[in-house]
Amino acid sequence: MGRKRKIWWTSLGCAAVLGALLAFGLLIKHEPSFYRRAAVGQGQDRVKLSNEFVGNMAKLHVFWKEGKGGWEIGFSEAQINSYFHEGFLRFGEAETLRKHGISEPCVSFEQDHFRLAFRYGTGLWSTVVSYDLKLWLAPKEMNVVMIEIQGHHAGGLPISSQSLLNEISEVARRSNLDVAWYRNNGNPVAMVRFLQEQARPSAKLTGLDTRPGLLVLKGNSNEPQTLAEPRALTPSGN
Repeated sequence: MGRKRKIWWTSLGCAAVLGALLAFGLLIKHEPSFYRRAAVGQGQDRVKLSNEFVGNMAKLHVFWKEGKGGWEIGFSEAQINSYFHEGFLRFGEAETLRKHGISEPCVSFEQDHFRLAFRYGTGLWSTVVSYDLKLWLAPKEMNVVMIEIQGHHAGGLPISSQSLLNEISEVARRSNLDVAWYRNNGNPVAMVRFLQEQARPSAKLTGLDTRPGLLVLKGNSNEPQTLAEPRALTPSGN
C-alpha cells in the first residue's frame, strides 16, 4: 500500500511539473494580437509604404535643418512596419539587432500611447517581447521627450524592464543624447534631451501625438543662420 501511494504521489508530481512546463511554454510562445495585426504582407504595396517612410524621414530632416516656421509630419504604423521588413533590411540596420537576437520589430499606435514588439531568439526558443509605451513632450523643457514604460512582456509573461532601460541608455549614449530616468506611478520614465550641444537649436518640437495607426510630429524651425558679409573698413578722419 505504501509503495502504491508513493508511485501515485510521484506520478502526480510529474504531471504537475509537466503541466507547469506546458503552461509556461504556451505563455512564452504567446503572440500579442497587435503584433499579428500590424504585420504588412509582402508585395509592392509594402515596398511603396517603406519608401514613403524613407521619404518622410528625409522631409523631417529638411524641416529640422533648413525649414522656416511651423511644420507637421505624420508617420503611419503601416509605413514604419513596412520599412522594418524592407528598407531596414536593405540598408543593413537590422544586422546590429540580429546580433542581439532581435528580429521582426513592429509598432502599433493607439490613442495617447503605442506598442513596440519584436521577436527574440530563433526557432523553438524564440518569443515575442512587447512593450506598452507612452510619449509626451516635457512641458517646460525644449526638445525633451518623455518615454514611460507602462508594461513589458515576453509572450504572455510580465518581465523586468531593466534590459530595455539599459538598451535605451546605450543607444542614446551612442547617438549623443542625454537620458535621465525617473519614476511615474511606479513606472520607469526616460527623459531624452535632443540637440543639447547646440546653443541655438535649428528647430523646436511643439507637438508629439500618437493616434490610432499614426504618429504625428509638429515643430517650428528657425531661419537658417547665415554669416554676415564682412564690411570694408573706412579710415577714420583726423
